[in-house]
Amino acid sequence: MRRANATIFGPLVALACAASFLSACGGGNEIESFCAAMLDLDENDPTEGLEEGSPEFFEATVGAFDDIASKAPDDIRDDVETMGAAMEQLSTLADDPEGNAEEALALLEEAGPAGQRVDTYVETNCES
Repeated sequence: MRRANATIFGPLVALACAASFLSACGGGNEIESFCAAMLDLDENDPTEGLEEGSPEFFEATVGAFDDIASKAPDDIRDDVETMGAAMEQLSTLADDPEGNAEEALALLEEAGPAGQRVDTYVETNCES
């Protein structure tokens, strides 16, 4: 069962963390604040030491997305919120990853484009 959990939920976790590879940020105040939040997430991973897929893991991840969304510029905020909402929905499916596999995969597909847009935004607007 643990393997199924990692198989189903791992890609969204990777998607959620993909944009947090930054080493420095820059730009206008709103962009600077967002980039700083992404850098902070990279340096202070709230999920470190937590079991992937556990309630605590999802709580920390959703909290991180809430923080980032509050700092996101308008043109990327919806995508960050989409990713956070997907993580929140995914957390409700984690109790039975095998039984909820189809729904979890649908969430991954739905959140994927938002994650890609966030990655592109970070690469374009935050210095690496």
